[in-house]
Amino acid sequence: MNKSVSSSLTASIAACLFLITSIGVTDDLDQYPDAARGDHSDNYHDVKVEDPYRWLEDTESSEAKVWGETQARLLANFLETDRRDVIMQRIARLTGFDLFGNPVKAGNRYFFTQSVASQASGALLVRNGLNDKARVILDPAEFAANDERLAGVAPSRNGALLAYQVAVGTSAWSQLRVRDTNSGIDQADRLEGLHRISSGVTWALDGQGFYYVRMSRPAANDNKPGSTSIQFHQLGTPQADDIMVYARPDQPGWTLTHNLTRDGRYLIITARDSGSPHSRIFYRDERNPAAGFSNLFSEGDASYSFLGNVEDRFWFYTTNLAPRGRIVAVELDEPDNLLNVVAQSEDTIAGGSLVGGNAVSMRGRHLLITYVRDARPSVKIHDLKGRFTNEVPLPDIGAIWGGFTGNQDDSEVFYTFLSLADPSTVYRLDINSGRSTVFKRPALPFDPKSFETKQLFFTSKDGTRVPMFITHRRGWEPDGKAPLFMYGYGAWGWIAFPWYQPHVVAMLEKGWVYALPGIRGGGEYGESWHQAGIRRNKQNAIDDYIYAARWLIDNRYTSASRLVANGGSASGALAASAVIQRPDLFGASVIDIPALDMLRYDQFTSTRHAWTEEMGSIADADDFKALLGYSPYHNIKTGVCYPPILTMVGEGDDLAPPVHGYKFTAAMQHAQKCDAPILLKVIPGAGHSHGRTREEVARTWADAIAFLEQVMN
Repeated sequence: MNKSVSSSLTASIAACLFLITSIGVTDDLDQYPDAARGDHSDNYHDVKVEDPYRWLEDTESSEAKVWGETQARLLANFLETDRRDVIMQRIARLTGFDLFGNPVKAGNRYFFTQSVASQASGALLVRNGLNDKARVILDPAEFAANDERLAGVAPSRNGALLAYQVAVGTSAWSQLRVRDTNSGIDQADRLEGLHRISSGVTWALDGQGFYYVRMSRPAANDNKPGSTSIQFHQLGTPQADDIMVYARPDQPGWTLTHNLTRDGRYLIITARDSGSPHSRIFYRDERNPAAGFSNLFSEGDASYSFLGNVEDRFWFYTTNLAPRGRIVAVELDEPDNLLNVVAQSEDTIAGGSLVGGNAVSMRGRHLLITYVRDARPSVKIHDLKGRFTNEVPLPDIGAIWGGFTGNQDDSEVFYTFLSLADPSTVYRLDINSGRSTVFKRPALPFDPKSFETKQLFFTSKDGTRVPMFITHRRGWEPDGKAPLFMYGYGAWGWIAFPWYQPHVVAMLEKGWVYALPGIRGGGEYGESWHQAGIRRNKQNAIDDYIYAARWLIDNRYTSASRLVANGGSASGALAASAVIQRPDLFGASVIDIPALDMLRYDQFTSTRHAWTEEMGSIADADDFKALLGYSPYHNIKTGVCYPPILTMVGEGDDLAPPVHGYKFTAAMQHAQKCDAPILLKVIPGAGHSHGRTREEVARTWADAIAFLEQVMN
């Protein structure tokens, strides 16, 4: 939408707002629900920064609740119900199929998840042998009555027992339970203090206990984990008797994870500092645990991911002296001597993302390495000496999500492939032959061949070449008239690839175009690409996003009045900043589950320690300058005509809490010069997601698409 609103749209807006004049909104969109501007300000490094909507941070206050309820009515009355309902029905149809997770083999049993279209959450199934009939081990119905959801599972080595985690509602905290997989009966064990930041379980070789990460709950705020330790729980004993295995109270920002070598001999501890991609590795010989832990890589100078071992030789993925990644081996008696197994190449190894998508493993006494060239993956198999043996053909432009599952000595491996037209096909790979066969494939309610995805490149502000995927109806040619939905991320080293999203497919069916630039801050070209777009370099990522928009307009894939800026979670601030800096380039924007007050993001989130390395800290003067320079909430200018904006927040989100959307919306509504709507959607019951069920997600995106269709006429 341009800076002027069509007369028909203005009339429809006026008609909607007439219905809610009782709450102080008239037919003029310059007048929104009253949000008092306070006089609060803070001083950072001798810079005074005003924060007029600080009072909205107390979302439980009566004033904030009334304001939020008014915003909900404003959105409900603005949206055309018939349009929204039709869109929702189509999105629901596009999610109406079963989804399966990667099988995990334990003993002769295969455990895998199945998410049924008609159920709110997935079930865990098990097969005694690959071709045996599957039976349900964990049924979502048994959790639904208590508003519980499955938060993680880990079978013992022989598959006889299953550790599983259950969380209530949107909580990041979970309780750990243990189930006998033969009888289906839970044991008495109940463990508290597990948090999604680091919640994995590693079983002991004998299956009589397991290692887990426990976090303390500070009294002031139950959503924010405190000190972290690795504990060992012996089955049948109270949690109070658990053995503290490893803790670093001197490093409160460290995130700890654990691995036990396949032979059960060594316990490996990985420590990451405040969300940094860099890590430290410590190990303990389980034959003599009293000797304590030894340092293997303790400097925190690079990323190290443990892959496997043969006796005292360990294999790691690392960015040590290799920003695009390499595979090394190290002998425990020569820890300073890194043996180059698979050297860094021109292509990036997909092993450095902190938000998922990594696919580097040691399976069947081979190394499976996913390489990325211009954000397009390929999988190559090497033996443990680094010699290439096979390449695994991949079906489309997309990615392997969740890595490879299998055992270190077993040639049978499973992986899930995602693409824009493939919600998740699970493949079984034979390491020896390099041949993949389909294990599970969903039945799709649309024709994947009706769309085509291609890759293009554009030049950013500073001359950097940036890749971009574009998807549209097959045979369509750019004419400058199509509405275009552009999503960008650019954070945590995540490599942008087109993945299945029902709302995107629904838009493509209507003639939209979808664009996904692989901007800096991601991992498309390794750790240097990641670092070039985060913290003090965040403006580079914003520039990439803006120049992607310019390229799309210049090359007639869309026009400024029909280009939608979208970003979510860590990229909510990216899209919002681009719109604030260049409102003339966008016809509308949808910002979902975002962080938008970048000076106070760490005051709300449950992962406050993990974000500072990526985002920066206001305690650092240079970080503060960068954060203030792009923080969406702080850079809104009064008297500017911004495009229509819908901000969507999860009611129970503890990663990007709704206070961000509250403050940003209030500030935007106050500043907006023209009658382009600035609206807020609070997703009921949702955490850091668009809803807890497929139906809720469909409703959320139906609201968003209906909003876009209305404001862009």
